[in-house]
This record gives sequence, structure tokens and C-alpha cells, in this order.
Amino acid sequence: MTLRRWAIEGRVRFRVVGDQQPERRFDERDLDAFAGVLPSERDRVEVAYVQVSGSSGHESSLTARAEELARTSASGIICVYADRAGGLRKSRPGWAKLREDAAAGKFTVVRLTHEDRPARFGVGWLTMPLATCGSAGG
Repeated sequence: MTLRRWAIEGRVRFRVVGDQQPERRFDERDLDAFAGVLPSERDRVEVAYVQVSGSSGHESSLTARAEELARTSASGIICVYADRAGGLRKSRPGWAKLREDAAAGKFTVVRLTHEDRPARFGVGWLTMPLATCGSAGG
């Protein structure tokens, strides 16, 4: 009841889900922030996804992009998923493995050099399933 009251008063963020019987949903990070609990860097598990267009060459570009992401990582990159494929290509082993590992809960954050690395169009359709696994970009 207290959490419900705080939500109504606007003290705690929430979202409403469901049409027939709407329910409030709270994000664990918002509740932690409200309670003054700082997230532990141990809980942050970062991976990187790097991609270049073309099937040959560009190895140095892939390496440079992975190194750039590692330098700016808050907790260190545990795995780099890489593909040599254009943004419209469907067959991407690196992206497929990333999705598989996201579903298995192996990481919490996906790092990208550019938001459009997974796809040139419809990035939201690709990132939405990762968010439901708890792996948001950063």
C-alpha cells in the first residue's frame, strides 16, 4: 500500500501495463534510487557488439571499435560479439550469439559504437527483445 501511495503521489516512477486490468510496474533501478541504494558495479556485466560492412578486411576497424568500447566501459567488457556484414544482411553469427546469450542472462549491458550497428532500419525492433532480457544498451 505504501508503494502504491508513493506512486500516486509521484514519488516513485512506474509504468502502467494492461488494458482490461491495468497494473503498475516498477523498475528495480528506480526503486533502488528512491531507497538510496547504489547499484553495484559487480551487477553490471558488459558486452560489446561491433560490426563493419563487408566480408573481408576491416579487422583493424573491428579491433579499434572493440578497444574504444572497452576504454569507456564502466566495469569492463567480458565478451565482444563481431560481424562483418552490411546493416541489411540477415545472417549475422555475432548478433545471433549475442541474442542467445542475452536470453540466457549472461550480461546486463550491450555496448555499441553507434546505435545503428545492429541494423540500418528498425533498431527498436532489435533492441526491444534485449531490454526484456534485462540487457539494455549503454
